[in-house]
Amino acid sequence: TLSSSSAASDVYKRQPVGRMEIVMGKYLTVFVLALVNALLNLASMGLTIGVGLNAMGGNEIMSKLTFSIDIGTLLIILLVLIPLAALFSAVFLAISAYANSYKEAQGYLTPVVLMGQLPAMAALLPGMEITIGSAFVPVMNVALLFKAMMIGEFDFILILAVWLSTAIYAAVSYTH
Repeated sequence: TLSSSSAASDVYKRQPVGRMEIVMGKYLTVFVLALVNALLNLASMGLTIGVGLNAMGGNEIMSKLTFSIDIGTLLIILLVLIPLAALFSAVFLAISAYANSYKEAQGYLTPVVLMGQLPAMAALLPGMEITIGSAFVPVMNVALLFKAMMIGEFDFILILAVWLSTAIYAAVSYTH
């Protein structure tokens, strides 16, 4: 009942909570929301491309275009998104900790978001491909890997290099 749950919550309110537990709780909240956002964004893009190609199906050229991602590619994308979400969660939480208000935090985070988009946009440049060197450039590595995977180029060494480097960057960002 409501009274027992509120009484039980009073017991939790009296328990001392350390700073690390509060920081970890905030970090996990941001991390889960970042993952949910990434998953919804992927689903939205897939639906948009699928519906768009369907709508243009009357054209002979467009009817030959198809869009499909096999389950293996989707799983790799999801696995690579985990450390990327962890990286951005740690960076955003660290920067927003300096803010005294929500408005001030947004002011601090806006340039970070814009700077984070620049390496991702490198994947759009002609001739940019994932290499062992670019596999260690934060954010750009994930964008280039996804670009290569969308055209069917799989190199598991590069996938592993991207995942490990992004996971290391996320761990270093969280500990600082």
